[in-house]
Amino acid sequence: MALQDLRTHFNSINRNEFIALLKQRCLVTEKIQASSFHVRNTDTGYDYYKSGSRTPMNKVDRTIVKYYENAIDYFRSIPKDIREDMPKDWKFGFDYMTEKRTIDIQYDALPKNNLILTHIQVLNPTDPTQIKKVIRDPKVLEKWANILQVQAPPILFDGVLDSNQKDMLIDLLEMNDETFQNVFENTSFTRKVYSIFNHMANKTALNENLDGDIDSLIVSFIDKRNIKNFKLGRFDKVEEKEREASDMYQITILDLVEYMTQFNMDEIKLVEEDTDLRYIELVSEIFNQYMNKNAVKYIGAEFDSAGFSSKKGFELNKDFIKNEGTIKLIQNEDLSELFKIMLGSFRKKRTKETKIINSDLMGQMNDIVEKIEAVVMSKKNESEIMAFNTYLKHQKIQTQSSPVINEEDALDEGESIMTFNQFVGQ
Repeated sequence: MALQDLRTHFNSINRNEFIALLKQRCLVTEKIQASSFHVRNTDTGYDYYKSGSRTPMNKVDRTIVKYYENAIDYFRSIPKDIREDMPKDWKFGFDYMTEKRTIDIQYDALPKNNLILTHIQVLNPTDPTQIKKVIRDPKVLEKWANILQVQAPPILFDGVLDSNQKDMLIDLLEMNDETFQNVFENTSFTRKVYSIFNHMANKTALNENLDGDIDSLIVSFIDKRNIKNFKLGRFDKVEEKEREASDMYQITILDLVEYMTQFNMDEIKLVEEDTDLRYIELVSEIFNQYMNKNAVKYIGAEFDSAGFSSKKGFELNKDFIKNEGTIKLIQNEDLSELFKIMLGSFRKKRTKETKIINSDLMGQMNDIVEKIEAVVMSKKNESEIMAFNTYLKHQKIQTQSSPVINEEDALDEGESIMTFNQFVGQ
């Protein structure tokens, strides 16, 4: 959920209400223009989360984009004793940056190990998708930032604002658009807001001075257990508009749906055991066969991907792709983008329409997803085959005699078919 703008809130309530708000404890941090990344320690290893997702990233997520691999590699390098101290019902939240240049800000430095600890979510032990509370206490965060060897949250102020600070903040919020433009045409807005909360500061969290732009400040007012968070940034900053899907992307989705609706997936024999890898294996084979018939359509194709996605970190991750034919094809940048689209579009059922996916198209795509799931999860009486094979082996161990059927007719152990429960339990 987007933070409410402090100026908007100021203009929506009467002055006395706002002054009462200013009497509460105030915590001010700099908001870094970065990606959100979460990590949770579990009995089987780390779970990694992107953005606001409540479900961990899997190998398919990590194949579609390799951006988070640096952070994942870092946590894999953390000593075992530190990991064991991380509570299993805590999900650590970070700002994550790999380049100094972001969407519209040039920073002077990167965070320590590319990560800034911003908060800790305390999860419900019986249902990890539920958040019981969020820890933002600066002392707790600084302690864990030191333990994990990442950057502590960039705290600008923590306490009760004095009368001068309150007056300076109100004067700023009372500016109309014209006055704001005139005042900050040649004056640093960053320097102004920093001076309100910490007049001793001479640099921002990642910049060497106060002259450059920052994303914004997060201003939190804390009254016992109640916390109200607001965003304080330039009043004239234009929010980025939601990108429209390109014509090429729309045409591609329609063409893929038409092709995959007719495609006989039962003929593909998968060898991987891990569910995610089976999905990648299946899509790789479909992609190869699709390209055999349709490669000419994508010569010089432009999918008009978002600007940030053209950076190195947002390229396809080939670590989990085993198909040599696919690896050869995705050396081409356009075909690599096409493979991303195929991987991302048919991995799970959709429940909401979009500007390019109406109810009819969504129904067709969900039918394809069902077919894919049937192949990936091997839903073809394989549990019965496995049960019968296990029974035969059990009888052989018990009697130490000849098997019920000839040896050449029995399934070898290495060829035994995994059950659905074994797949999802990995």
